[in-house]
Amino acid sequence: FTVPPGKPVIMDGFGHRVKTVVGPHDEGNDVLFSCTVTYEKEPPTMSWWTGTQILKSGAELHMDGVLRRDLLIRNLTRLHHDMTYTCNVANNNFTQPISTSVKLTLNLQPIYVNISSAFKSFTSGQKYEIYCKSGGSIPPATLSWWLETRKQYIQAWKDNDVRQNTSVSILHYTADRMDNGELLHCQAINPLLGGEPIQNTLKLLVTYRPVIRISLGDRLNIRNIKERDDIFFECHIDSNPEAKEI
Repeated sequence: FTVPPGKPVIMDGFGHRVKTVVGPHDEGNDVLFSCTVTYEKEPPTMSWWTGTQILKSGAELHMDGVLRRDLLIRNLTRLHHDMTYTCNVANNNFTQPISTSVKLTLNLQPIYVNISSAFKSFTSGQKYEIYCKSGGSIPPATLSWWLETRKQYIQAWKDNDVRQNTSVSILHYTADRMDNGELLHCQAINPLLGGEPIQNTLKLLVTYRPVIRISLGDRLNIRNIKERDDIFFECHIDSNPEAKEI
């Protein structure tokens, strides 16, 4: 008569019994699971699985009627997120294995960030909405807007969709002629993992009416001008597009 083994127990690397869902662990880290089971006479066999795939794991360790086998997963990636790992224990090939499973969850870095606008150029003084969307981050990424030259952070409306792991930020932008040619950045970063943010950049094309400035010629000194002297003025025009008639 064969006495079946007990139900296997899964523990973490600290020797704590895990629940059905474990984590979140950080992307890039390692995770260790230990499966143990008690038996009376005949030692059972133990194996780790994910789905129908058997996993490479540590050697079986027997001690005083307890069998243990470790599963070490190195360099956690996006592929490991929400994956279920099962420890199977069986006495022989003719009995149904007794199993315990654990689902692994991760904190993940964002994989993309995109800036979009309905307009290719902006008119000075007009108001626009510029969108930034990032995805792939768990939890959803934190988004921030920056102007390159000014190193200026811009406040914007933000929204997160936890189910889709996406973040959306809407910048309510009032175009200014001083921003023409400026680089507008949207940066995305996981609020828990930190590290270097990923970013997308939009070069601002701002059109504006001519701004005119009149000055004395470069070679003239206003303190030395006398009656009957010839003088000339220079007209400086700043506009986009460039002025064609003066």
